Amino acid sequence: MLDELRSELTARIAAQDSRLAAAVRLRLTRVRARVEAVTSHRVFTAERGRIRSHAQRVDEIVRRAETGLARGFERSRDRFRRDRDRLEAFRWDRQVAARRERLFRQRDRLRARFQAAMETRRSSLGRLAAKLDGLSPLAVLSRGYALVWDADGRRLVRDSADVAVGDPLRVRLPVGTLAATVTGKEPA
Repeated sequence: MLDELRSELTARIAAQDSRLAAAVRLRLTRVRARVEAVTSHRVFTAERGRIRSHAQRVDEIVRRAETGLARGFERSRDRFRRDRDRLEAFRWDRQVAARRERLFRQRDRLRARFQAAMETRRSSLGRLAAKLDGLSPLAVLSRGYALVWDADGRRLVRDSADVAVGDPLRVRLPVGTLAATVTGKEPA
């Protein structure tokens, strides 16, 4: 699309330049023709020298106009090149690629932070689980202790005064449960 725009602008500038040059040449040809027609008349023979000097001035003006046009054309071409270069620098595909690259870098940093946070939390959770496991009644059982419940399994028996001889009990061991009966009590 940029190449099409560049070609179109170059073609327009070239067309304007050739039309302007043709118009100047046509105007010059007409002026010269008029000057020759006037100067060839015998009434103006005396004025011929003055007319020649005017013709020389016209030639000088034409030369200056052509030079000015050429300079203007060059300035327009330079402006076009600068604009084209600026447009090239502003190309969307480059901007999109740069933003995509920045987004990928941010995504990678975010992933790394997320993984580090997950590792920290995982480690913290492991420490908390170890503490909880150490405080668990089941951990106490694994060290050789037992839990004694009333027959319904609703109340934990903590004192021998809480039961009477003949009361049924449930005893929880590290592996399995026993049914027991109080056969005697000893004072603490």
